[in-house]
Amino acid sequence: MMDDKETNAGKEGESKKFTKDLLMAILATAVGFVLLNLTFIFYAGVHNLVRMAIWGIIGKEPQMEGWIPYTLHGISTLAVFLVSWLASKLKLHVVLKAAILMVPLATLLVVMGIFFYEAPVLAYTLGAVICLSLLGWLYLKKSNWLYMYAVVVVGVAILLMNLFGVEI
Repeated sequence: MMDDKETNAGKEGESKKFTKDLLMAILATAVGFVLLNLTFIFYAGVHNLVRMAIWGIIGKEPQMEGWIPYTLHGISTLAVFLVSWLASKLKLHVVLKAAILMVPLATLLVVMGIFFYEAPVLAYTLGAVICLSLLGWLYLKKSNWLYMYAVVVVGVAILLMNLFGVEI
């Protein structure tokens, strides 16, 4: 039988763990938000560089029609994925890795929204499939809960942005 001191010590330990987990979630969200803002600046930079390269190849300013928008978004998205993948290979704290996970996922969901703008049901369905599949994979891998938290935060944030008509 446990005495009051052991019971109180257990409650204090649980309280400290909850506080630590809450702070880690807040930090991952804040760092992820900063990284996403930096990523979209990077994305726009890559987008403009590719546009200028196409301009140099075809000899005139590319019109945003046909294959050009897909090429611009595709190369920019691949650049974000490459940088995110390289960053994920670094020996970083799990909070930073969870924040880094937010970047390619948010980028992918936003680009899918752009590509399937005229078919929102398809965009929402694909986004849900991607997020749920990623959550399932992380669960099966027994990954740290912060990774799953990152997926949920990004999925909900992008969904709410779309539902409330927030433009990027």
